[in-house]
Amino acid sequence: MSTAAINLPKSLALRYALTGWAFFITENTVLSHNRTYLISEIFNNDETAYHYFYGTLSTVATGLTLHGYMKWGEVGGGIGPNLSSSKFQIRCPFDFTTSDHDLVSGVGRVSRHSQLWSFASFSLGAAAATASLPQALCLSGPLAVAFIGGAHQDYRFRRGWGGVLTEEMDERTSNVPFLAMVMGKQGGVGEVFGKMVEEGKGLNAGVAILTAGALALRRGRM
Repeated sequence: MSTAAINLPKSLALRYALTGWAFFITENTVLSHNRTYLISEIFNNDETAYHYFYGTLSTVATGLTLHGYMKWGEVGGGIGPNLSSSKFQIRCPFDFTTSDHDLVSGVGRVSRHSQLWSFASFSLGAAAATASLPQALCLSGPLAVAFIGGAHQDYRFRRGWGGVLTEEMDERTSNVPFLAMVMGKQGGVGEVFGKMVEEGKGLNAGVAILTAGALALRRGRM
């Protein structure tokens, strides 16, 4: 087989991985940044229609990335045929709203955007376990989504666009996991980490660790 024949699929996979995530981040940022205008001027104050449109574009962007990953993934044949026929629609991740409870407790101590960063952490673990550059880039995409998406939501909420981020909450918490904790924004580092353990859900953490361990062992046997 020629070198060109080997490099072409990898080139296409890299292109899909980068283009898909770039499109996903761009459309989320643009649509969430212009949320108020779009709802009032384009969707006639129908917030549900806005979210459906937003979610549909996000699904298309994710589908582009998954298509390239499944078709040209080089380690283990990609995700596999069991996911290729699934259909899904996701809520726009840059447009989550925050409840009114005190965020400086539990997982809120770690990050203001725990949903985004937990997915990013899971994906990074999978990326670290593959020797394929296209797959690693594809699986690293959620990290960029978490960092950029979280920062953009903070930008909007500081200005009262679609939510609220008070000065106190902005000062005491962080987008990047553990940053506010290690910088002493919530008190002494040892004390804060102790509170995080006390406030955490031990059962949930145990299930997550066991699941991650089982997946790692399964990958090692494949």
